[in-house]
Amino acid sequence: MKAQYEIELFDPQNNTRAFIVIDRLIGGLAAGGIRMSPNVTMDEIRSLAEIMTYKHSMMDIPLGGAKIGIVGDPNSNHKLEKITAFAKMAEPLLRSMLLVGEDMGMTSSDVKHVYKSIQFDPSSLVIDQLSEKGIDIKLPEGKSIDDLLSEEFMDYLAGFGLVEAIDESTDFLHLNLQTVKVAVQGFGTVGNGIIRLLAAKGVKICAISDIIGTVYSENGFSFEDLENARTDNGLIRRDHLKHYTFLEPNDILTLPVDILIPAAVSNVITEKNANQIKAKLIVEGSNMPTTKEADYILKNNQITVLPDFIVNSGSATGFGLLITAQANVENVLDECSKRIRQKVKHLLVESVRKDKTTREIAMETATTNLQQIIDAEREKNTTKASR
Repeated sequence: MKAQYEIELFDPQNNTRAFIVIDRLIGGLAAGGIRMSPNVTMDEIRSLAEIMTYKHSMMDIPLGGAKIGIVGDPNSNHKLEKITAFAKMAEPLLRSMLLVGEDMGMTSSDVKHVYKSIQFDPSSLVIDQLSEKGIDIKLPEGKSIDDLLSEEFMDYLAGFGLVEAIDESTDFLHLNLQTVKVAVQGFGTVGNGIIRLLAAKGVKICAISDIIGTVYSENGFSFEDLENARTDNGLIRRDHLKHYTFLEPNDILTLPVDILIPAAVSNVITEKNANQIKAKLIVEGSNMPTTKEADYILKNNQITVLPDFIVNSGSATGFGLLITAQANVENVLDECSKRIRQKVKHLLVESVRKDKTTREIAMETATTNLQQIIDAEREKNTTKASR
């Protein structure tokens, strides 16, 4: 399905280039994160925007998907200048249909700077859209949606969604969380969040990697040691850890562990290394870490994959539930848990029954749900127009 809007923006004054893809407008809104990278492309943003649509539809949330890319170095002194330039170029969309959040290279503070640059509160857009549908969204006194969707809360939701998916799947696969060994590729926001929550459950983290390399301990690391060893930009201070083996970055993919969580970059599990993977369960914490060819190899090797747009959708699900008024602050975690667990169990059962990959089942479900959401939206608009 072709994206509804693909827009390239350029400000020659400060050499700022940005890509906006609104894959689908549903209920007049689309939501997605902003990423900043020197190498971001329209093709990348187009794929990620489509994934956002499927994340929402998979969880039965009537909200379109979008993604934004700003070309630039997120560690540069010119970062805020580029964010301001983007905000001013994209102001008509930000005020009318596009809700943005953080993604790679961006923080919650950066997103707030986007809206501050155009002096706009995004909660007013949500409230106006919902009121047109007769839905009255009530926020806690003195709070805006921007306050509720803080960096801390959204980071927690990301890790929370992954842990709920893991918990549901380990029951199905007869894996014991108290004895499994886990490897996490990436020590950024997602990687650190999932490690924190798994450690709280007593799960053994045996390997973790950053762009420099992999640290591996057969007996596992304590969370305290890992926390002390982590830098703000997701690197590992090796001198803060004890009793480990240092390996190459991609060696983490083929270690003798039970659960592998790629939580860094795309296309790292391919047909070239899929046969070397020893994990029984792969939980996709990053976007598109497994290629289609690798999916079939893993299935033939009886390795279960939990696809990205289901299991790393905690933040998107929580955000979507709140801004569509399907949940409130008090019950959003319960509703996230319920939906993620239901979808994970469905795809595991159907994958076995239909002898298809879990991603094929997930795509079938998300596509069917999306069409139902679009049909319901069309019917509402037709009824409204006939009055």
